[in-house]
Amino acid sequence: MSGLGETAKRLPRAELYVGGRWRAAADRGVQTVINPSTGQPLSTLSMATADDVSAAVAAARAQFETGEWSRLSGSDRGRLLWRLADLVEANRENLAYLEAIDIGRPYFEPFMFEIPLAAETFRHFAGWADKIGGSTFDLPEFDGRQRHSYTLRQPIGVVGAITPWNAPTMIASWKLGPALAAGNTV
Repeated sequence: MSGLGETAKRLPRAELYVGGRWRAAADRGVQTVINPSTGQPLSTLSMATADDVSAAVAAARAQFETGEWSRLSGSDRGRLLWRLADLVEANRENLAYLEAIDIGRPYFEPFMFEIPLAAETFRHFAGWADKIGGSTFDLPEFDGRQRHSYTLRQPIGVVGAITPWNAPTMIASWKLGPALAAGNTV
């Protein structure tokens, strides 16, 4: 990885990712992201409006109701979350670099802490994905018949997650990991 002392190249413009597609904000609004360490522009981002958020929630709801994720077994969700952790680790240098120039912190912090902890968080919840189940209880007999009761834990739907500016990759993993492990869409 090259040093952060070099001038960072301008990153491509980032659009909104909604319903499996990249798109501009409804009002075409944008925001320039500045490297706080240098004051230089890094990229231009589409700024989501309330209409964009509504469209994202509707797309996530449609995916939840008709898509595969909420219907995958816990084992399959766990394998995919484990794969996500592998990808985070494989791209550790790039992710750490992007996080460092985005929030103006020394490269070693996201490289040594936030990015590895994000991967570890995804692995933790990957391990829980096939253990999210219900409980079965034997109840007292009634009218000469044994009774049973059970609980069933199922995905509940769309999870909205807001991440702060500090340690965004790690904190996003704290929200994405449990939501995805449980079969929800985000």
